[in-house]
Amino acid sequence: MKYLQDRSHYEDSYDARTVEDARWHEQHWQNVKAKNGKKLPKPMRDMFCRLTLYYVTGQRYADREKSINKWMERDRKRDDLLENTPIPDATCFMCKEEMEYFDKMLDIDFEGDNDSVTFYFRCQECEVGLKVGAKGTERRIPWQCPECKRRMKSKTTQKTDKIVTNDHCPYCDYTNEHVLDLSMPKEEKKPGKKELKRFREDKLRFCLSEEEGRKFLEHKRTMDNLKDVCSRIDARQKGVEEPKIEVLSVKIAQERLANALKKSGCENVSFSAPDLDRDVVVKFKAIDSKERNRSAARKDLKKAIKAAFEGTNWSLMSDGVESRLGAVSGRIKGVECQQHSRLDGVIL
Repeated sequence: MKYLQDRSHYEDSYDARTVEDARWHEQHWQNVKAKNGKKLPKPMRDMFCRLTLYYVTGQRYADREKSINKWMERDRKRDDLLENTPIPDATCFMCKEEMEYFDKMLDIDFEGDNDSVTFYFRCQECEVGLKVGAKGTERRIPWQCPECKRRMKSKTTQKTDKIVTNDHCPYCDYTNEHVLDLSMPKEEKKPGKKELKRFREDKLRFCLSEEEGRKFLEHKRTMDNLKDVCSRIDARQKGVEEPKIEVLSVKIAQERLANALKKSGCENVSFSAPDLDRDVVVKFKAIDSKERNRSAARKDLKKAIKAAFEGTNWSLMSDGVESRLGAVSGRIKGVECQQHSRLDGVIL
């Protein structure tokens, strides 16, 4: 089974969730009531609805690339784990001969990041199996009676789309029936033309275009900066000393990053010309000289870059570090922050 899909699969999935989330909020504000049990006036409901959807859809846009990349990296890791985990040795617990490997399966940890591979073995001579995984080893003896532990008799029959196995123990009269359903699972009901048309229209409303998304991000940056200024003013009024930020030039930032990458096992570090927009963005490339997988490389380098720029006006951008076949790339961002340590020019 292959987990990693084309990027369009993740994009469609993310956009569908955006539409679903926005529809929920829209429906909520259509039916919201005041404390006295009466509906709020329509103009008020519409105003709150528009405000809510502005931030909900805007944040969905802001998180889109990061979420899609995270999903793809998760599935890429799963494919890598399933493909490259070595098959362990397995010895039959009855005859002590080597067992035959016949299948493997990925055990997904939905609550964390501890996926693992489980391997299945069989001994045709002894008619037993072995399940070997991260949680340990489990013996499988299909002919053994669970009551008296002796050999049962089994009869298997096929009925149209089912395989039925009846077990019977001649020693203790234990019986059991296993049914393997071979019928095709029912397909989910496909949306009709009307629903598809409504979805496409809602996608245009709720999934922001590049231009709409850019405007939201600018607004969000402005609000975040205002929040930061207000919190620093509040801290100064309370007598809390403001932390000092070390302001690095592009040249010093490049030197610091190059040293951090080299200490982390990279070589041939190079930089592109700085991109000057609201902030200063510098792209970097390097070759990873360590033998480590893609996930480990990204994690190690991200940690090293974060430590190198801690307490400065530079940081690793949200798309993080990319690593493919030992080639490393990423972007760092520098902020002009003359006001980081002074608030004298702020007027309220």
